[in-house]
Amino acid sequence: MKTKALLKSFASCLIAIFTISAHAQISTNELPPSFSSALFSVRSGDVINLPIPDVAEALHEDSLFADMKDIPYRIGLPIIVNYTLENSGNWHVLGDSVRVWRLRLHVDKAKALSLNYDRFWLPEKAKFFVYSADKTFCIGGFTDLNNKGAKKIQLILLQDLLPEVI
Repeated sequence: MKTKALLKSFASCLIAIFTISAHAQISTNELPPSFSSALFSVRSGDVINLPIPDVAEALHEDSLFADMKDIPYRIGLPIIVNYTLENSGNWHVLGDSVRVWRLRLHVDKAKALSLNYDRFWLPEKAKFFVYSADKTFCIGGFTDLNNKGAKKIQLILLQDLLPEVI
């Protein structure tokens, strides 16, 4: 009897792992080129400081639904922005042929930051990276295999990450 229960648990775990893997973003799992150049330093004027969301209001809203068991807990507050390669960030050139676009975003007192895109489009051979200011967290490179929707990119931010496109 214990063996059947153990096998069911194991099977459930395997299904969960494969389900999560099936929905993961495709990335090249490499470091951005700027990590190995003098380009990494960012001037304070290059940082976009986003407004702090109204946490007190959100906590009040959450308290109104505290008795409802089927409403999931809120894990973040959105800050809707519209940053694109044309209207923000800085372009840099590495060597003869690599162009790097960088945008640094900061939300004061944020414990975490999540980037969500309603449209994501990269040209062929471009790579997109997201990393923390201290380089301890890095994901990417994302490529044209991750394209979703039209060419414009809109970021919805929920702390100090540097999106980078090469």
